[in-house]
Amino acid sequence: MGRAVDLVRHEPVYAEVFRYVFGDTLVFDNLANARRELGRCRAVTLEGDLLEKSGAMTGGSLQQRGGQLSFGRSSEGDEAEPLRRRLLELGESLLACRRREHELGQALEAQRPQLLQAQQRQAALEAERSAAQRSLAPQRQRQEQRAERLAQLQQALQRDQQRQSELEQQLTPLQNQLAALQQQEATAQASGDGAHWQGLQQELESADQALGAARQRRDALLAERRERSLAAERLRSQQESLASEEQRLVAAVNALVAERAGWKERQQADQSKRTALESQQSELQTRFGERRRARDAAEAQLGAQRQALQQKQWELQRLAEELASLAEQQQRSEQQRLSQLERELPDPLPELPEAVREAGLEALQSELRSLQARLEALEPVNMLALEELEQLEQRLADLEERLAVLSTEREELLLRIETVATLRQEAFLEAFNAVDGHFRTIFAELSDGEGHLQLENPEAPLEGGLTLVAHPKGKAVRRLAAMSGGEKSLTALSFLFALQRFRPSPFYALDEVDSFLDGVNVERLAGLIARQADAAQFLVVSHRRPMIAAATRTIGVTQARGAHTQVVGLPPAAA
Repeated sequence: MGRAVDLVRHEPVYAEVFRYVFGDTLVFDNLANARRELGRCRAVTLEGDLLEKSGAMTGGSLQQRGGQLSFGRSSEGDEAEPLRRRLLELGESLLACRRREHELGQALEAQRPQLLQAQQRQAALEAERSAAQRSLAPQRQRQEQRAERLAQLQQALQRDQQRQSELEQQLTPLQNQLAALQQQEATAQASGDGAHWQGLQQELESADQALGAARQRRDALLAERRERSLAAERLRSQQESLASEEQRLVAAVNALVAERAGWKERQQADQSKRTALESQQSELQTRFGERRRARDAAEAQLGAQRQALQQKQWELQRLAEELASLAEQQQRSEQQRLSQLERELPDPLPELPEAVREAGLEALQSELRSLQARLEALEPVNMLALEELEQLEQRLADLEERLAVLSTEREELLLRIETVATLRQEAFLEAFNAVDGHFRTIFAELSDGEGHLQLENPEAPLEGGLTLVAHPKGKAVRRLAAMSGGEKSLTALSFLFALQRFRPSPFYALDEVDSFLDGVNVERLAGLIARQADAAQFLVVSHRRPMIAAATRTIGVTQARGAHTQVVGLPPAAA
């Protein structure tokens, strides 16, 4: 179906997290297709079955698989052996890579606080920038409103100035007219024309009233002009303060932008450093695999050399033992000859003259030779030849008799050794064949698979070890270390019950041997224990319901108050 990380929807910022969690996990539509990639990658099916690279399978639904065990697809033995070795090598390399990945992950986790701190700093700067922009917006709006108000005031001031100029223009003719009226008044007073003077006086009063009203309007306009100039001055000062505040905020925003650019540069540097670390990790994995293979080859060569050295040491020890036995035989023969010569000496021993002792052995031997020469000169006279011959024949007969006795004893000892070795090997093979038969039957009963015992050295079974070959149903033969917890438990229990059937013991204690088994296998194990209980007594510690249901007598242990436990007896049918 594809890679698991590609089938999950997530935010782009969490891409590295999902890639770290899912890794190279592949998604398949069913379990049959997932088994084809067993050992190559980590696989998961739509039904929830999880297949690890090591071959362990977890998850899924037991009811959908019909309650039967399924551990993979088997293949030919010759083709599977190199694949198993390769799988073990890949498993070890995977463990080393996971350890290296864990170390790099720890280094990455050590760098994460700095990255988180930088992200928090960036978020704080972004928040501060947003707050500055939000706080700057009302001030800018007030500045625009005040600018508009200033423009309106300036327009009103211009209108007032224009109105003042118009009033001044209207005031000049009135002042001229007032001067003319005053002159006419003076003239009328001089002529004494009272009526005309009163009319002029009324006109003068009306002109004074108009002049006073014009002056009042002028004073009001001047006061309004002064107020507007003061308001314009206040607005200009506020505008200058707003301009300075705007410059300060612009400088702060520029500083935030520069700091954000620096943070982005640091983030890019961290990303490049992370990429370099990942490339270094892949390179280290490759180098580790090469050195691992070189080490395995060196260990194989060292093992062969150690075996050859051990063989040479055994041969050297055997030659030393033969040499010691030959030296011992030679020493015994020399002692026998010396004792024979001592018996032939006269009793008591004659005393040697002092001259002979001083002359030494060479003088005695030269004298002996001269005597022999004289005796030879006396030949063929030998009166003791028959007696000496009889003594020699008697001695030869004794030696031959002793040799015959020793040869007979040696043959009897060799025969006994061979008989003991044959009986020992026959007894071992008898026990091995019986236990092998029981193991085949019990393993097939527990796992629906095939299993047997195999000797490492069939030609000399007492000189080699014993191998458990387990072949669960639907799965290739593999080593015990590469099996899952349930497979190991079934294999070990099959071997245990095979030994019990061959040579039963009166009592067995099993402590949670069904902890790695599923419900179906626990029921099979409980049935097997119930059948074996006819020949022995079983004490089983378990927390699985099928095992408890199959028990003849159940004793419960529960935690009472504090750290104390309490034993609770249950009826025989408790489940």
